[in-house]
Amino acid sequence: MNTNGNISRAMGWQGSYFIDNDGCVKYYDDGSTSFRITKNGDIKALKDGWNDDVYVKNGKIQRSTIVKSSGCNYFVDKNGSRQDFKVKNNQIVRPDNSMAVSSGIYVAAGKKYPVDNKGKIQKNSTVVIKNKAYETVSDGSLSKQPANHVHLWMAGSVTEQIDHKAKTKEVQIPVNEWDEEVRSKDKKHVCLNCIWNKNPKQGESWVDIDGDGKWTAQEEGQIYFKDFCYDTASDLAAHKEKTTHGQSTTANVLLYTIHHPTADEPKYENTTVITEKAWSEWYQIYTCRDCGEKMRVSVIDGKPTKGDYDGLMIPSKKGRTLNAYGEKKMTVSACMAFPDSIYNGKQITSEQSLSKYGFCYLGEERKSYNILLPDTYLQLLKDHNIQ
Repeated sequence: MNTNGNISRAMGWQGSYFIDNDGCVKYYDDGSTSFRITKNGDIKALKDGWNDDVYVKNGKIQRSTIVKSSGCNYFVDKNGSRQDFKVKNNQIVRPDNSMAVSSGIYVAAGKKYPVDNKGKIQKNSTVVIKNKAYETVSDGSLSKQPANHVHLWMAGSVTEQIDHKAKTKEVQIPVNEWDEEVRSKDKKHVCLNCIWNKNPKQGESWVDIDGDGKWTAQEEGQIYFKDFCYDTASDLAAHKEKTTHGQSTTANVLLYTIHHPTADEPKYENTTVITEKAWSEWYQIYTCRDCGEKMRVSVIDGKPTKGDYDGLMIPSKKGRTLNAYGEKKMTVSACMAFPDSIYNGKQITSEQSLSKYGFCYLGEERKSYNILLPDTYLQLLKDHNIQ
């Protein structure tokens, strides 16, 4: 009966009784204990925990409050019915007054959200609640894997490749003086005996062309080839018959040299120089062998600007990469670059490499790859605005 003495069919709590949608009494609360009213009129005390859609604590149905069950926080409305929390402005808020919640794991929009003490959602992060770590995914909800799960990443398909052309500019360079050698178009027949007779005498100066400290007819004697050459083999044979000379060779004979001096003022010519070499970048999809989660790795390939090393890889998530044989290759960190291949340098431990650079090589065969990275590699990171 309501306050007017009439039968009430309004769903909800009417004093100590809860009326369901059919107008039947479903629960009764005597002030200290909550009871269920069965269809045949029996009264049974409710046990602590969830009973259908109401939550019982210390024997009483909880209403207009937050209850905790199986490590998660739920909201029950004024009738004790379970309601999801709401996601608003990157926060988890109560459905009754839109106030941000405190630290904990909350059920909202059908998902579980671990949040910090300000109710903020942390995306792709680790949230620590009462000294226990929880991993979140891209929308801030709880990962299907526990925080201590280590992804084992296997390389997959390549997507979104972008090729960057080389950058060039026109510059002027000074033209230095130089000598232009003019040689015969056709090979001539040269008498080497005649050339040997030109061997410098004691005290005479000569230019050591090949730097061996010796004057030879084939090298230093070339300046005399034009004086002792013949157009045809028969002309050379006639010379040999007259002189009894026997040694000869054929060559494009140096006829003369043209010297090109600089002017009083330096001369310049235009030329094209490369200011940044061509390079490419793309994304590669990795899949965790154990849980199937996906990761995207940004790959930079090429030698732009000052960096000497042509491979950078930037994973979006942490874990361990596997080689083609399924062996653990590296430990990598989210959003921290590692080189495609640098294996020479001062060796450091795996722990030092992971602490200093965010990655390290694994296994006995690869531990020597953990090195102090050269300045040229660090310059490559800087050229790509990578911290």
